[in-house]
Amino acid sequence: MTRFFSEGWHRLISHPRPRLGHRVLLGLLCLLSLAYLLVLKAYLGLYRLKVIRPARLRPFVIGIGNLTLGGTGKTTLAALLGRRLIEKGARVGILLRGHTGRFRRSARLVSTPTSVLMGPAEAGDEAFLLAREVPGALVAVGKDRRKSARLVESEFPPDILLLDDSFQYWRVKKDLEILLWDASQPPRLHRLFPRGILREPLSHLRRADRIWLTRSDQSPELQTHRRAIQDVLPGRPMLMLGQEPCAVHRFDSSEEAPLEVLRGKRVLGFAAVGNPRAFERSVAACGVSIAYSVTFPDHYQYQARDLQRLFQVASELAVDYLVTTPKDQVRLESLASPGSAISPPIPILVLETRIRPLEKDLSLEDIFEEIWQRWQQHLLPEPDSETTTDAVSQES
Repeated sequence: MTRFFSEGWHRLISHPRPRLGHRVLLGLLCLLSLAYLLVLKAYLGLYRLKVIRPARLRPFVIGIGNLTLGGTGKTTLAALLGRRLIEKGARVGILLRGHTGRFRRSARLVSTPTSVLMGPAEAGDEAFLLAREVPGALVAVGKDRRKSARLVESEFPPDILLLDDSFQYWRVKKDLEILLWDASQPPRLHRLFPRGILREPLSHLRRADRIWLTRSDQSPELQTHRRAIQDVLPGRPMLMLGQEPCAVHRFDSSEEAPLEVLRGKRVLGFAAVGNPRAFERSVAACGVSIAYSVTFPDHYQYQARDLQRLFQVASELAVDYLVTTPKDQVRLESLASPGSAISPPIPILVLETRIRPLEKDLSLEDIFEEIWQRWQQHLLPEPDSETTTDAVSQES
């Protein structure tokens, strides 16, 4: 049912030439967007009036978030940044809300620097993936990031805290706010939810210290995206990032294989991610023939019947492989791993992607070095409960 309404809503707001009936529904969505904006402004007004005060945490806090619904590559970038900071000698903690996990309301440790303590069912898919891909970090989940931060401090006092999906989390003051903007999304969707996919008005871009346009290499309307941002922030530098497939590995193995194993093959792609169209484009870039593509809602919890149906369709279409994402892999491991009740009749491959700057003479190492220097130059202030963010006050 959730999938039905989600897909129907997205088709409605995405339609380039809506019919009369659709226009009536879009008008109703505009009214709901107005109500949503009023609620948002009232909530931010509580910060302006200092009824709610953002907490100042001891570590250097880096927020990674977005202004839109759907995936922008936050988890991938958080993993990359976390690994680089640890390699350079920093003690890193990563805090997430914990989508789909069992402990969203209480702060729980997903991993310590030496071991992973929870599986994806308890922690949530993104938290478990970060715990596995960023060895040496302490990962915690919980709706209240302040409680999560205190838990991390008690176990492993970090130098730096990464807050994943935190642009809309105002209860903690951030020292560096990185906003990711998915350039592969059509600009016509940039209206306030539920008329569009914006979580906040475009004017709230002013809160961001850094704006990185992800999937810029997949965007036919990149200049339109750039102009929309420049209208709000004239002269603000923007970083263009591309995302490309780099390797695959079998579902039951972590050993990577070159993309050539997919070239010319017939595949069925499936994913439950925030931007499934971007995944489909990445699969197509491998030189395959996509016989069929199946999308599920973001953070979808697979059931045995879902896998059985996928295998049935794949067999009927005579595909060589099923292809999915690393996030989907962690949700499926308990269902289709060796020794489980379901044995895949067709191999499942997990497609790995990498992020790269599109600007010449610029590498990810250059970007992460700038963040490292920002932390090195940062003088930790004394906790000040009176502190509040000017940006939030201005927006209200």
